[in-house]
Amino acid sequence: MAKNIILPNATIAVLNAFANEQREGSVGWLKAKGMSQDDAEDLFQEAFITLYDQLRTGYLEEMPHSLAAYFHGIVQNKLKEHYRRVQKVLDNEEEQDVAEFNEDFLNEVLAQEDPHLVERKEAAVREVVRNLPEPCNKLLWGFYFDELSMQDLADRFGYSSANSVKVMKSRCMDKFEAAMKLIYNEMFND
Repeated sequence: MAKNIILPNATIAVLNAFANEQREGSVGWLKAKGMSQDDAEDLFQEAFITLYDQLRTGYLEEMPHSLAAYFHGIVQNKLKEHYRRVQKVLDNEEEQDVAEFNEDFLNEVLAQEDPHLVERKEAAVREVVRNLPEPCNKLLWGFYFDELSMQDLADRFGYSSANSVKVMKSRCMDKFEAAMKLIYNEMFND
């Protein structure tokens, strides 16, 4: 039925039939890209609304390729927009999380006056970092012990940008913090 779409005067029934034809493939593709079923359905709806608006306003009077291919391009662009929004949120959260963790938790752990405890804590930090799965162990060791910049870490470990390293480092810090809290509790509950 999608083959009979005449732009820009397609009827709602024809567009609904086109949407039904595209739904399964588009949602499946989005899920393969890591989205949940609900998020994929929502993004599909956003893409279809964009297509509908473009048809309604006359933006698509002529098209050099199939409408299905054009629509898939809209879906891809919506996915990119989604990941850019997620990246912004992660970057903001990572900056807050790392700042809070670095200034509060790590300093609290390492700032104890008892030399024996300080030595045990420093050893625990090193041990936790070494035992984290890759790439977390390498990223955190490089950042905190080798004092490498985000860009240096990106270059060394093959990340596309310093921002990619920030996102991964944030995830690694969550793992590190959870492991350190367990050890910290054990030290003070001895």
